[in-house]
Amino acid sequence: MLELILSGAAAISLPEIDSGTFRAIRLLGSTTAIELFVDPAGEILQCDVLYPAASEREVQRTCDPVIGRIVEEPARNVGSDPVHGEILLMRVERGERPSFQFKSDFEISVKRLPDDAERSRVSLVVLMDENGAIADCMGEEGADTPLTEIACSQAGLLQFPVRQGSDGKPVSHVRHLLADFVAEEADRQAD
Repeated sequence: MLELILSGAAAISLPEIDSGTFRAIRLLGSTTAIELFVDPAGEILQCDVLYPAASEREVQRTCDPVIGRIVEEPARNVGSDPVHGEILLMRVERGERPSFQFKSDFEISVKRLPDDAERSRVSLVVLMDENGAIADCMGEEGADTPLTEIACSQAGLLQFPVRQGSDGKPVSHVRHLLADFVAEEADRQAD
């Protein structure tokens, strides 16, 4: 059963990395985006380069310095227990503009958005169960809005990839999800 966590309640949280770990990520061009998978003890188990497209050698050069490092704070579930977690990071060369934007995980068509906007993005923090279903959902940094509630409700209907711990068994984990709301009128214009 999906639970929407309202502000003021105990919150799920993503892993937090320290500045030394962040600086250890080697840039591939002016912008590099990666995903780290962290165990409950805070050890970085896996690193994937999301941007730019990279050879196996470039991925190793970027990720090897962070694999095995301990993060500042592991992900936590509603009970504040440490759990596995994913974190998305973007490192941009000083003075450069990011040349990459994280894609949404899902899109929701609505008749109308507040302020007659065409699009709106909502950031969620979710606890996934061992089967790839969402167990808990909240707005990033406690954002509690009608769009957050709708995004959590819709995300609860979806199935996501199962993550495995270092022992190869499926694990629950905290991750970030991006939901894009698209006004129906804007949706028709895009076709």
